[in-house]
Amino acid sequence: MDILRKECSSEEIQDLPEKFHEEVKEFVKELTKEAEKEEGVRKKLILREIDLVKRIVDELKEIRSKKGSRYEEMKEEVFEKVGNGIGETRDVESKERGEKVKRVPETILVRMLEDVPEFIGIDLETYGPYSKEEIALIPKENARLLIKKGLAVPVLRGEES
Repeated sequence: MDILRKECSSEEIQDLPEKFHEEVKEFVKELTKEAEKEEGVRKKLILREIDLVKRIVDELKEIRSKKGSRYEEMKEEVFEKVGNGIGETRDVESKERGEKVKRVPETILVRMLEDVPEFIGIDLETYGPYSKEEIALIPKENARLLIKKGLAVPVLRGEES
């Protein structure tokens, strides 16, 4: 999360730690193994954590892509490696339930201006509660509503409100 915050707060692309993609991929792999051993609520929490990691990596990729840089050639390789590990995890959950992989709605990264209580998003997932100044990746439709009510602001310049 610190990497994402630094990237969001800088005009320049920030250097990623030397073994960033390997560490993220390994982290996701460990969580996947743990999820395979668990059941019920614990398993759901682990799978949500994996999904959050994927969303953060996707947002980081988008931010870096918008900035453009000398990383243009290697960023796709880095995020592809991380993404492949995460994709395998989603397949584990959907195979167990006998269902197709659920579509994730378009999301926006926002900074909360006030405390925001827990809410059910447009995708029927639970979000929050969030504290003032907390950064969150939430569905675009929900983000627009929070922005309109003055409870949040988009982190990236040029995001719709």
